[in-house]
Amino acid sequence: MNDRCQSYGIGDYVFVQYDKDQECPGVIRKINNNSFRVEIRAEHDVDWVDCKRGQLRPMY
Repeated sequence: MNDRCQSYGIGDYVFVQYDKDQECPGVIRKINNNSFRVEIRAEHDVDWVDCKRGQLRPMY
Protein backbone atom coordinates (compact mmCIF):
# COMPACT_ATOMS: atom_id res chain seq x y z
CA MET A 1 0.00 0.00 0.00
CA ASN A 2 1.21 3.49 -0.80
CA ASP A 3 1.52 5.52 2.43
CA ARG A 4 1.04 8.79 0.53
CA CYS A 5 -2.61 7.87 -0.12
CA GLN A 6 -3.25 6.92 3.51
CA SER A 7 -4.91 9.56 5.66
CA TYR A 8 -4.31 9.49 9.39
CA GLY A 9 -6.35 11.03 12.18
CA ILE A 10 -6.04 11.58 15.90
CA GLY A 11 -6.74 8.35 17.74
CA ASP A 12 -5.64 6.10 14.87
CA TYR A 13 -3.61 3.04 15.81
CA VAL A 14 -0.40 2.82 13.77
CA PHE A 15 2.98 1.15 13.65
CA VAL A 16 5.88 3.62 13.96
CA GLN A 17 9.19 2.83 12.27
CA TYR A 18 11.92 3.93 14.67
CA ASP A 19 14.91 2.09 13.24
CA LYS A 20 15.75 0.84 9.77
CA ASP A 21 13.83 -2.42 10.22
CA GLN A 22 12.10 -2.09 13.60
CA GLU A 23 8.72 -0.66 14.48
CA CYS A 24 6.40 -0.44 17.46
CA PRO A 25 2.64 0.10 17.88
CA GLY A 26 1.28 3.47 18.90
CA VAL A 27 -1.66 5.88 18.82
CA ILE A 28 -1.66 9.26 17.05
CA ARG A 29 -2.32 11.98 19.64
CA LYS A 30 -1.47 15.20 17.75
CA ILE A 31 -1.10 16.23 14.09
CA ASN A 32 0.79 19.32 12.92
CA ASN A 33 0.99 19.62 9.11
CA ASN A 34 2.94 16.48 8.12
CA SER A 35 4.30 15.82 11.63
CA PHE A 36 2.65 13.41 14.01
CA ARG A 37 3.02 13.00 17.77
CA VAL A 38 2.48 9.33 18.56
CA GLU A 39 2.03 7.80 22.02
CA ILE A 40 3.87 4.50 22.34
CA ARG A 41 3.88 2.08 25.24
CA ALA A 42 6.89 0.00 26.20
CA GLU A 43 6.05 -2.47 28.95
CA HIS A 44 4.67 -0.21 31.74
CA ASP A 45 6.10 3.07 30.41
CA VAL A 46 4.44 5.61 28.10
CA ASP A 47 6.54 7.68 25.70
CA TRP A 48 5.90 10.18 22.92
CA VAL A 49 7.52 10.10 19.49
CA ASP A 50 7.51 12.88 16.88
CA CYS A 51 7.54 11.40 13.40
CA LYS A 52 6.75 12.01 9.74
CA ARG A 53 4.15 10.31 7.53
CA GLY A 54 6.76 7.98 5.98
CA GLN A 55 7.45 6.46 9.42
CA LEU A 56 3.82 5.40 9.93
CA ARG A 57 2.01 2.28 8.80
CA PRO A 58 -1.70 1.68 9.48
CA MET A 59 -2.56 -1.05 11.97
CA TYR A 60 -5.26 -3.03 10.13
